[in-house]
Amino acid sequence: MSRKDDHIKEALKQQSTTNDFDRVRLMPNALNECSLNSVSLKTQFLGRTFDAPIMINAMTGGTAQAELINEKLATIASSYNIPMAVGSLSGALKNDASAKTYDSVRSIMNNAFLIGNLGAEHGIKNVERARKKIDANAMQIHLNPLQELIMPEGDTNFKGYINNIRDIHAKLDIPLIVKEVGFGLDPHALKTLKEIGVDGIDVSGRGGTDFKRIENARRDIPFNDLNNYGLSTVESLLEARPLNIQTLIASGGVRSPYDVIKALSLGATMVGLSGWFLKLVHNESVDSAFKQMDVFFDELRRIMCALGATKPTDLRQVEKIYDAELYNYIQQRQIKK
Repeated sequence: MSRKDDHIKEALKQQSTTNDFDRVRLMPNALNECSLNSVSLKTQFLGRTFDAPIMINAMTGGTAQAELINEKLATIASSYNIPMAVGSLSGALKNDASAKTYDSVRSIMNNAFLIGNLGAEHGIKNVERARKKIDANAMQIHLNPLQELIMPEGDTNFKGYINNIRDIHAKLDIPLIVKEVGFGLDPHALKTLKEIGVDGIDVSGRGGTDFKRIENARRDIPFNDLNNYGLSTVESLLEARPLNIQTLIASGGVRSPYDVIKALSLGATMVGLSGWFLKLVHNESVDSAFKQMDVFFDELRRIMCALGATKPTDLRQVEKIYDAELYNYIQQRQIKK
């Protein structure tokens, strides 16, 4: 079994039951005079208008199993006018067989918004090559040092990442997103990426698919330290708040419409889901997935209306209530509520 298929197998085993989204409550709004018919999920993101503030975030690619998963995901993304990111295209740069597994995704997506993905070790030449493989509308550069250090065959040299990102941003003529892979973006990373001027920053925090656990399952001797390593998605969003990042993506542990609403209230422009969509297309037919998507969209609108919000950006004005543990983090980090 390939590493990519190993990742799919292990990711499907994981269950995200509780995370820091459960530490955030939103103040109810009993006298808001909202009409459900007036609520719109339309979202401006990277120069395009989408039908909801959610995206299918990077998961997989490069194998026959991954191709089938991505075809279903592409069908959903195209039908619901939401962005979709594919998994790392590094394999597609190395052999044509891997590259061909992405052909059907672009065909299904047609003119929909497709995002390519590569690691930060790649320079602009490889980014351009990857972009052309899928005719990407934007590119993601992922940061995954901990995963690589635990991965049996992983890289251990992360020098030059900042200069790579700066050079890619300067030379790429489509939007550039930089994301973590599930351990959150710290204040230094957030500030540096804002200074570089990348078009989107995805905090991808702890609380969802855990690549440390996935890579540990592939090791002969597990690396069991650092079980609580990283920042949660909520903590990373709180760290990003003082920076006023224009396009902030929240991903990592998003399980439900209410989690999406909470992420938007904490300043996210777009909310990425990976594990939720992976389980959806793995367990359901496309028709059944459409029904669940309809329910998801409907619940988003109903929660917004309950809070008095008629558009996603209105949610930033909703007052948040934090539990004692999260409030302690806010106080220690001296973050303004």
